[in-house]
Amino acid sequence: AWQLWPFLAWGVLIIILHNVAMAGLHTISGPLATLNIVNFVDMRNARTFLIAQELTWETNITTLAKQRIAMTYYMALLRQEYNAMLY
Repeated sequence: AWQLWPFLAWGVLIIILHNVAMAGLHTISGPLATLNIVNFVDMRNARTFLIAQELTWETNITTLAKQRIAMTYYMALLRQEYNAMLY
């Protein structure tokens, strides 16, 4: 049972730090929304780049067709999210 104490202390510390951070973030609502959409577009860009890399290295013809469909889907999503970020 004593071996469990470090994990419990770590869990309590994480909960406390999360609550302190969230309390601080509630005061900056405007810039936080902008930061959220920028992070979301960055995530979309990374995912689209990953799909593009997979498409480049794919040698199987049937999987290649599926990867092209996925690529067009993710490109459309990236374009949509990028336009939302700009306006």
